[in-house]
Amino acid sequence: MKVFLTDLIKKNKFLVERYYEEDLKVYYIIPLLNQFDFLNRDKEIRGFYELPMSYTTEKFILNGTVDFVVSEGLVESKKP
Repeated sequence: MKVFLTDLIKKNKFLVERYYEEDLKVYYIIPLLNQFDFLNRDKEIRGFYELPMSYTTEKFILNGTVDFVVSEGLVESKKP
Protein backbone atom coordinates (compact mmCIF):
# COMPACT_ATOMS: atom_id res chain seq x y z
CA MET A 1 0.00 0.00 0.00
CA LYS A 2 2.84 2.39 0.80
CA VAL A 3 4.31 1.94 -2.71
CA PHE A 4 0.87 2.47 -4.27
CA LEU A 5 0.33 5.72 -2.34
CA THR A 6 3.83 6.98 -3.12
CA ASP A 7 3.34 6.28 -6.83
CA LEU A 8 -0.12 7.87 -6.82
CA ILE A 9 1.23 11.02 -5.20
CA LYS A 10 4.19 11.22 -7.60
CA LYS A 11 1.95 10.71 -10.60
CA ASN A 12 -0.48 13.49 -9.62
CA LYS A 13 1.79 15.85 -7.68
CA PHE A 14 2.31 18.36 -10.47
CA LEU A 15 -1.43 18.86 -11.07
CA VAL A 16 -3.17 18.05 -7.78
CA GLU A 17 -3.43 21.70 -6.74
CA ARG A 18 -5.13 22.51 -10.05
CA TYR A 19 -7.53 19.58 -10.09
CA TYR A 20 -11.24 20.32 -10.03
CA GLU A 21 -13.36 18.14 -7.76
CA GLU A 22 -14.15 15.57 -10.46
CA ASP A 23 -10.49 15.38 -11.53
CA LEU A 24 -9.45 14.76 -7.94
CA LYS A 25 -12.02 11.99 -7.62
CA VAL A 26 -11.06 10.27 -10.89
CA TYR A 27 -7.28 10.53 -10.65
CA TYR A 28 -6.69 10.22 -6.92
CA ILE A 29 -9.63 9.19 -4.74
CA ILE A 30 -11.19 6.44 -6.88
CA PRO A 31 -7.86 4.64 -7.49
CA LEU A 32 -7.30 4.77 -3.73
CA LEU A 33 -10.78 3.39 -2.96
CA ASN A 34 -10.28 0.63 -5.54
CA GLN A 35 -7.46 -0.77 -3.39
CA PHE A 36 -10.10 -2.01 -0.93
CA ASP A 37 -12.86 -4.56 -1.37
CA PHE A 38 -16.01 -3.00 0.07
CA LEU A 39 -18.29 -5.78 -1.20
CA ASN A 40 -19.38 -8.36 1.36
CA ARG A 41 -22.22 -10.47 -0.02
CA ASP A 42 -22.69 -12.46 3.20
CA LYS A 43 -23.34 -9.29 5.21
CA GLU A 44 -24.97 -7.53 2.23
CA ILE A 45 -22.62 -4.55 2.35
CA ARG A 46 -21.04 -2.61 -0.52
CA GLY A 47 -19.84 0.82 -1.56
CA PHE A 48 -22.19 3.30 -3.24
CA TYR A 49 -21.22 6.35 -5.29
CA GLU A 50 -23.26 9.58 -5.51
CA LEU A 51 -25.79 8.56 -2.85
CA PRO A 52 -28.47 11.12 -1.88
CA MET A 53 -28.85 11.38 1.89
CA SER A 54 -30.86 13.41 4.37
CA TYR A 55 -30.78 13.98 8.11
CA THR A 56 -33.71 15.45 10.02
CA THR A 57 -33.95 16.86 13.55
CA GLU A 58 -36.56 19.04 15.21
CA LYS A 59 -34.48 22.12 14.31
CA PHE A 60 -33.31 21.47 10.75
CA ILE A 61 -33.24 19.21 7.70
CA LEU A 62 -29.93 18.52 5.97
CA ASN A 63 -30.02 17.17 2.40
CA GLY A 64 -27.12 16.36 0.13
CA THR A 65 -25.31 13.84 -2.00
CA VAL A 66 -22.28 11.97 -0.70
CA ASP A 67 -19.54 11.04 -3.13
CA PHE A 68 -18.98 7.59 -1.61
CA VAL A 69 -20.37 5.61 1.30
CA VAL A 70 -20.23 2.01 2.52
CA SER A 71 -23.71 0.82 3.33
CA GLU A 72 -25.88 -2.18 4.03
CA GLY A 73 -27.79 -3.29 0.96
CA LEU A 74 -26.51 -4.79 -2.28
CA VAL A 75 -28.92 -3.20 -4.76
CA GLU A 76 -30.04 -0.14 -2.79
CA SER A 77 -28.45 1.50 0.22
CA LYS A 78 -30.39 0.61 3.36
CA LYS A 79 -28.23 1.73 6.27
CA PRO A 80 -25.08 3.77 5.58
